[in-house]
Amino acid sequence: METITTLTDPMDFEQPKTPVMTDENVAIAADLRNAANALIGEKTRHGQTARRLQSQLDGFEERDLQLRANVQALQHTNAALAQEILRLKWTVDTLNRAMQAVCSHSQCHCQYYGRPVAYVD
Repeated sequence: METITTLTDPMDFEQPKTPVMTDENVAIAADLRNAANALIGEKTRHGQTARRLQSQLDGFEERDLQLRANVQALQHTNAALAQEILRLKWTVDTLNRAMQAVCSHSQCHCQYYGRPVAYVD
């Protein structure tokens, strides 16, 4: 007699529809959930930090523009003051020459004879 052996095909067995949860699977799922929550919290903190830093950067840019405008205004003011100083020096020199000319004609009566009106450096 001949024996007939039939091999059972693994596809003949019905697979369960839902996976079987073991304690290990539950622990892994909880760890993954906790890790995901931690990452979400970290992402939120980094987002807040990024927004705060961007706000500070925007403020620095605004202040930088204002400071540059102030420096430019001061440079224009300094140039105008330098021109005014030159004009006043010229005026003082002119007055000194005029007084010397007047005093040279009446040396004995001029109280400013030989003295300049102002000293200009």
